[in-house]
Amino acid sequence: MKRGVAAVILLALATSHASSAAAAPSPGARPEGPSFACAHVTSRVNRLICASPELSSLDRDLAETFRAVVNQPTVDAAQLRADEAHWVRRVLQSCVDGPCIRLAFDARISTLRRISLAAASPAARDEMQPFPAPPAVVAASRALIGRSCDGMDNLAALDRSGAHPLGDFVAAPGQTPVILPSATVFVLRSGGVSEAVLFSRPEAAGGRCTITDVAVLPDHGSLLMSCSVDPSKSGGVGSTGVGVRLSDRRLVYWEISAADGRLRRQPLEVLGWTKSVRCQQPEAGE
Repeated sequence: MKRGVAAVILLALATSHASSAAAAPSPGARPEGPSFACAHVTSRVNRLICASPELSSLDRDLAETFRAVVNQPTVDAAQLRADEAHWVRRVLQSCVDGPCIRLAFDARISTLRRISLAAASPAARDEMQPFPAPPAVVAASRALIGRSCDGMDNLAALDRSGAHPLGDFVAAPGQTPVILPSATVFVLRSGGVSEAVLFSRPEAAGGRCTITDVAVLPDHGSLLMSCSVDPSKSGGVGSTGVGVRLSDRRLVYWEISAADGRLRRQPLEVLGWTKSVRCQQPEAGE
């Protein structure tokens, strides 16, 4: 694979999404507001974004990702701009509160990443196809992001006590948590769907436990495994994360992003990392 393709894929995975094609910010500290000026906004959605540091950050991420994707050589820029305008009118502007806006941003970011991967490499697109799950379950799981997970170190014990704090999401039987530096990945189930739920303790949050991401797992996969990428065999790029071996022996791999503590699924075949990933099933109490 050409290095240019790998660079485009990594850029698309590492950046986040954007709601407008705003001009690139000047070098220096990242601005605190959204990608647009808040002085004279009138719409309900834009006022909510301007009033929330979290939503402002998501809007900046969305704008940066949109710029990265729309400038890819093989992307139909005119069509993508039209799609983005339609999404803003029909999806984003229909939101009435902050949680709806956050979910809309997350969904659009995922869509842009898939567009980027499809444009950069059809093989990457095939590797990154999401696993199916009912929309209601996906929406409920995404709503967990940002919640505190202090005191949830033993979800199985919480289940047995009847004091589970995550509603319909319960610890998946037979799944052992994957314990990584400053993060733990639990497998929870709801509505017949298994999901990897990332519990992080970032230093920036004072070490407090926060649910930072959720990923739907394949219903035909084996147990979640603890994985790492050997930097000496992957062009100097190393990472740690979790993986699932599919029935056809292919490995699906999510790295734990050091930049934002999120689960980032990587296209292993396209990046040439297949032989660089080492995985093992976690042991209780590891």
